[in-house]
Amino acid sequence: MDDFQKAMQRLTGARTVPSIFVNGAWVGGHDDLLKKTKSGEIAQILGVRISPDIIARLAEEPQNKSNATNTTSTRQARHYHRAIRAVDDNGRDGEGQGEGAVPLDSSNFHQFIASHRSVLVDFYKDGCPACIHMAPKIEKASELLSSSSSATDQQVAIAKVEAHSGVVDDYGHLVQWFPTLVLFRQGQQPTVYSGSTQPEALVEMLSR
Repeated sequence: MDDFQKAMQRLTGARTVPSIFVNGAWVGGHDDLLKKTKSGEIAQILGVRISPDIIARLAEEPQNKSNATNTTSTRQARHYHRAIRAVDDNGRDGEGQGEGAVPLDSSNFHQFIASHRSVLVDFYKDGCPACIHMAPKIEKASELLSSSSSATDQQVAIAKVEAHSGVVDDYGHLVQWFPTLVLFRQGQQPTVYSGSTQPEALVEMLSR
């Protein structure tokens, strides 16, 4: 083990284990893996998208703290394997920001906008920490909107567009960073929404 640790120190500058590599890039130890998974850095390295729900589960502590096996090392092992499963699951099923907001790209964007009175579009980028933070609010607002009469009676909706979908280039004068929320209303020029991003506030704004 001593020879191994010396070799790792020469390679990474650290002797501690676990020492984790992802796609050939040294991530660090257990805590580094969790931190970089939550920030979106691991998703960027792997070229996948990790949903906010999975990231939230990574932060959960084991419930039975009195269990004799619930030692620090056991907790670390559980978190470590959760992080690995999160990356692996997302690589397979392509789970994204959630199921509430309607995903749009260049093939359906303009038709969708034209068929609704008002649409709030979340322009986001895969792996962007701020986008990951925004996503649960967008999804919750979408759920609230779909359960209200506004979605059908007033033809309003919430959608999401990924940075590389082929749509962003048309709105570069509005989308200069990620995430950017853009409000599309029939008969009006699209505008950047800069109000409250609380789900209830988003639904109330769209329903006006």
